[in-house]
Amino acid sequence: MILSRTLVIAFNELFLILPMFAVMLLAWHRKYQRRVLVAALFSFLYLLGVLLATQVLSKLTGWWWYGVSDRALLGMPVQLWLGWALVWGPLTYLALSRVSPWILMGFLFALDVGSMPLLNPLVVLSDEWLAGEFFLLFAAFLPAQYLARWTFQDRLLPWRAALLAIGYGCCAFLVLPSAIMKAMGDSWVFQWFWPTPVYFACVLGLFVNLVIGLSAVQLFVVHGGCTPIPLDNTKRIVRTGLYAYFTNPMQSSTAATWILLGFVFKSFWVCAAAAMAYVFVKGLVRWHHRQDLAVRFPVAWQEYQANVPSWRPRWRPWIPVPACIKFNPRIAGHRWLRTFHLRPKDAG
Repeated sequence: MILSRTLVIAFNELFLILPMFAVMLLAWHRKYQRRVLVAALFSFLYLLGVLLATQVLSKLTGWWWYGVSDRALLGMPVQLWLGWALVWGPLTYLALSRVSPWILMGFLFALDVGSMPLLNPLVVLSDEWLAGEFFLLFAAFLPAQYLARWTFQDRLLPWRAALLAIGYGCCAFLVLPSAIMKAMGDSWVFQWFWPTPVYFACVLGLFVNLVIGLSAVQLFVVHGGCTPIPLDNTKRIVRTGLYAYFTNPMQSSTAATWILLGFVFKSFWVCAAAAMAYVFVKGLVRWHHRQDLAVRFPVAWQEYQANVPSWRPRWRPWIPVPACIKFNPRIAGHRWLRTFHLRPKDAG
């Protein structure tokens, strides 16, 4: 069975419209349960990035490819991509949050096995498509559902932060640059334009930005008791590590990465996306997150803002309270310090 072009176009549109209205109705029904809605949103954001990343992998492995579509990103119809993220994320969670994700995954696998071969030419399957189906369920659906549940229950914080870091990385450094390149006529095709040392420096810069971003996430988990997403309210103000130098290490590393990606792939508009980090801070972060901090930590937050700049790092970290070292001779490790004999610097 091969679907006609009209049916393919209709299916494309309905696969986005129907899940979108279903999610809106379910969200309205639970509009007073803020934590539930945040959990559903996190699952959607995770899938939004991971599904497109999986599409790139599918093109390399040849698991499947998509046929008729007037609007596609990296070869994936946009309506199908957004609808897929809605169905596997917030729709499933809001409607079936009490059902085990493993049971839901088994049901989805059986549904896909029965329906996917009937969707030609919307989706054209290869002989190895079941391997891709297993990969998608384990890499996309299952983590998204557990992320939503853990967020609602406020548990397993390190795992939640790791999944959000993966989802954010895919959205920020794959989805957004791809959309910009698609709109402006650029592409991910690499052309050797600059001398080799320049590319080496760019790779090194990308690695440094990665370390800065992940370090900032870790600081939120260890010291803030939350994930770095503004909707997940911090339990304590994070003002140690990178945050003792400036308040926006994650946004700065993201903006610097966009500049490097645009430079390497010769896309001015991807470089210009760095301005979006500033807009994000001035908009969502300042409007929601920092207003929340000012209400819950009025004294500590004002003191932090007065001493730590937003974008330009300090030369020295801001330390509000001097460190205090205590010596207890009853502790073996402390007694061991007595074996050291300190001499003046100018001693012979």
